[in-house]
Amino acid sequence: MKRFTITTVAVFAMVVIGFLLKIPLSSTVLLSAADAQIQCQLPKKFSLKWRHSVEKQFWREFYQVQNDQLFLYLSHVQTFGAGVPNDPLVVEAPAGYIGQRIDRILPKINWVVSRNMQGVVLFDHEQTTKQLSIYQIVPDYSVIQIAIVNLSFWEKITVPSCVRFTDNPY
Repeated sequence: MKRFTITTVAVFAMVVIGFLLKIPLSSTVLLSAADAQIQCQLPKKFSLKWRHSVEKQFWREFYQVQNDQLFLYLSHVQTFGAGVPNDPLVVEAPAGYIGQRIDRILPKINWVVSRNMQGVVLFDHEQTTKQLSIYQIVPDYSVIQIAIVNLSFWEKITVPSCVRFTDNPY
Protein backbone atom coordinates (compact mmCIF):
# COMPACT_ATOMS: atom_id res chain seq x y z
CA MET A 1 0.00 0.00 0.00
CA LYS A 2 2.78 2.44 0.89
CA ARG A 3 4.56 1.75 -2.41
CA PHE A 4 1.39 2.54 -4.37
CA THR A 5 1.03 5.87 -2.53
CA ILE A 6 4.63 6.89 -3.24
CA THR A 7 4.27 5.90 -6.90
CA THR A 8 0.99 7.79 -7.17
CA VAL A 9 2.50 10.91 -5.59
CA ALA A 10 5.55 10.69 -7.87
CA VAL A 11 3.41 10.35 -11.00
CA PHE A 12 1.14 13.16 -9.87
CA ALA A 13 4.16 15.42 -9.17
CA MET A 14 5.62 14.65 -12.60
CA VAL A 15 2.31 15.50 -14.27
CA VAL A 16 2.05 18.78 -12.34
CA ILE A 17 5.65 19.74 -13.12
CA GLY A 18 5.18 18.83 -16.79
CA PHE A 19 2.02 20.89 -16.86
CA LEU A 20 3.77 23.91 -15.29
CA LEU A 21 6.61 23.65 -17.77
CA LYS A 22 4.25 23.67 -20.77
CA ILE A 23 1.25 25.79 -19.83
CA PRO A 24 1.45 29.32 -21.21
CA LEU A 25 1.49 32.09 -18.64
CA SER A 26 0.51 35.70 -19.19
CA SER A 27 1.70 37.39 -22.35
CA THR A 28 5.26 38.65 -22.55
CA VAL A 29 7.03 41.12 -24.84
CA LEU A 30 9.80 39.06 -26.41
CA LEU A 31 12.75 40.57 -28.28
CA SER A 32 14.66 38.12 -30.44
CA ALA A 33 17.15 38.14 -33.29
CA ALA A 34 16.49 35.98 -36.33
CA ASP A 35 19.91 34.38 -35.90
CA ALA A 36 19.13 33.69 -32.19
CA GLN A 37 22.06 35.69 -30.83
CA ILE A 38 19.76 37.36 -28.35
CA GLN A 39 16.38 36.59 -26.85
CA CYS A 40 15.05 38.46 -23.86
CA GLN A 41 11.91 39.75 -22.17
CA LEU A 42 11.10 43.45 -22.50
CA PRO A 43 8.84 45.33 -20.11
CA LYS A 44 5.35 46.24 -21.32
CA LYS A 45 6.47 49.81 -22.08
CA PHE A 46 9.58 50.57 -24.16
CA SER A 47 10.88 52.73 -26.98
CA LEU A 48 13.04 52.25 -30.06
CA LYS A 49 15.57 54.89 -31.07
CA TRP A 50 17.67 55.03 -34.23
CA ARG A 51 19.39 57.36 -36.67
CA HIS A 52 17.44 57.74 -39.92
CA SER A 53 19.40 56.49 -42.94
CA VAL A 54 18.61 59.47 -45.18
CA GLU A 55 18.35 62.48 -42.85
CA LYS A 56 20.92 61.20 -40.31
CA GLN A 57 18.65 62.49 -37.54
CA PHE A 58 17.34 60.51 -34.56
CA TRP A 59 13.85 59.03 -34.41
CA ARG A 60 12.26 57.55 -31.33
CA GLU A 61 9.05 55.53 -31.21
CA PHE A 62 7.21 54.74 -27.97
CA TYR A 63 5.33 51.48 -27.48
CA GLN A 64 3.23 49.88 -24.78
CA VAL A 65 1.19 46.72 -24.48
CA GLN A 66 -2.56 47.22 -24.60
CA ASN A 67 -4.95 44.25 -24.59
CA ASP A 68 -2.06 41.89 -25.42
CA GLN A 69 -1.09 43.92 -28.50
CA LEU A 70 1.82 46.24 -29.31
CA PHE A 71 0.55 49.81 -29.39
CA LEU A 72 2.68 52.55 -30.98
CA TYR A 73 1.42 55.70 -29.28
CA LEU A 74 4.07 58.37 -29.80
CA SER A 75 6.92 59.30 -32.11
CA HIS A 76 9.68 61.89 -31.72
CA VAL A 77 11.58 62.98 -34.83
CA GLN A 78 14.23 65.65 -35.25
CA THR A 79 13.20 66.62 -38.79
CA PHE A 80 10.41 66.01 -41.26
CA GLY A 81 11.38 64.05 -44.33
CA ALA A 82 11.26 60.58 -45.86
CA GLY A 83 8.85 58.32 -44.01
CA VAL A 84 7.50 60.87 -41.53
CA PRO A 85 3.69 60.84 -41.42
CA ASN A 86 2.28 64.29 -42.13
CA ASP A 87 -1.17 63.89 -40.57
CA PRO A 88 -0.73 62.85 -36.88
CA LEU A 89 -1.54 65.19 -34.02
CA VAL A 90 1.54 67.23 -33.04
CA VAL A 91 2.29 66.90 -29.30
CA GLU A 92 4.93 68.11 -26.86
CA ALA A 93 8.44 66.69 -27.29
CA PRO A 94 11.94 67.33 -25.91
CA ALA A 95 13.89 70.28 -27.28
CA GLY A 96 15.07 69.60 -30.82
CA TYR A 97 12.32 67.05 -31.54
CA ILE A 98 8.82 67.12 -33.01
CA GLY A 99 6.32 64.94 -31.18
CA GLN A 100 3.53 63.11 -33.01
CA ARG A 101 0.65 61.10 -31.55
CA ILE A 102 0.49 57.90 -33.63
CA ASP A 103 -2.00 55.49 -31.96
CA ARG A 104 -1.42 52.39 -34.10
CA ILE A 105 -1.66 48.71 -33.16
CA LEU A 106 1.03 46.45 -34.61
CA PRO A 107 0.99 42.64 -34.57
CA LYS A 108 4.79 42.60 -34.24
CA ILE A 109 7.86 44.68 -35.06
CA ASN A 110 10.53 43.53 -37.49
CA TRP A 111 13.39 45.98 -37.11
CA VAL A 112 16.59 45.79 -39.18
CA VAL A 113 19.52 47.18 -37.20
CA SER A 114 23.09 48.11 -38.02
CA ARG A 115 25.97 50.22 -36.76
CA ASN A 116 24.96 52.92 -39.27
CA MET A 117 21.53 53.46 -37.72
CA GLN A 118 22.64 52.91 -34.09
CA GLY A 119 19.42 51.16 -33.02
CA VAL A 120 18.76 51.02 -29.29
CA VAL A 121 15.87 49.88 -27.12
CA LEU A 122 15.10 52.07 -24.11
CA PHE A 123 12.98 51.12 -21.11
CA ASP A 124 12.61 51.89 -17.43
CA HIS A 125 13.78 49.42 -14.80
CA GLU A 126 13.91 50.14 -11.07
CA GLN A 127 13.51 53.91 -11.61
CA THR A 128 16.37 54.04 -14.13
CA THR A 129 16.21 54.26 -17.91
CA LYS A 130 18.08 51.33 -19.42
CA GLN A 131 19.58 51.34 -22.91
CA LEU A 132 19.97 48.13 -24.86
CA SER A 133 22.38 48.97 -27.71
CA ILE A 134 21.12 46.16 -29.91
CA TYR A 135 23.23 47.30 -32.87
CA GLN A 136 26.37 46.44 -30.88
CA ILE A 137 25.15 42.93 -30.04
CA VAL A 138 24.05 41.55 -33.41
CA PRO A 139 25.70 41.65 -36.85
CA ASP A 140 24.81 44.50 -39.20
CA TYR A 141 21.44 44.13 -40.93
CA SER A 142 20.10 41.61 -38.44
CA VAL A 143 16.34 41.47 -38.11
CA ILE A 144 15.16 42.08 -34.57
CA GLN A 145 11.64 40.89 -33.87
CA ILE A 146 9.57 42.25 -31.01
CA ALA A 147 6.29 40.46 -30.43
CA ILE A 148 3.77 39.55 -27.77
CA VAL A 149 4.08 35.84 -26.99
CA ASN A 150 2.81 33.43 -24.36
CA LEU A 151 5.77 31.85 -22.60
CA SER A 152 5.47 28.69 -20.52
CA PHE A 153 6.46 28.75 -16.87
CA TRP A 154 9.82 27.23 -17.78
CA GLU A 155 10.46 29.79 -20.54
CA LYS A 156 9.38 32.64 -18.26
CA ILE A 157 12.10 31.74 -15.77
CA THR A 158 14.82 30.81 -18.29
CA VAL A 159 14.48 33.57 -20.93
CA PRO A 160 16.35 36.51 -19.35
CA SER A 161 15.15 40.05 -18.91
CA CYS A 162 16.56 42.47 -21.48
CA VAL A 163 18.12 44.35 -18.54
CA ARG A 164 20.86 41.72 -18.64
CA PHE A 165 22.01 42.97 -22.06
CA THR A 166 21.84 46.72 -21.37
CA ASP A 167 24.76 49.10 -21.31
CA ASN A 168 24.20 49.56 -17.55
CA PRO A 169 22.71 46.30 -16.20
CA TYR A 170 23.13 47.25 -12.52
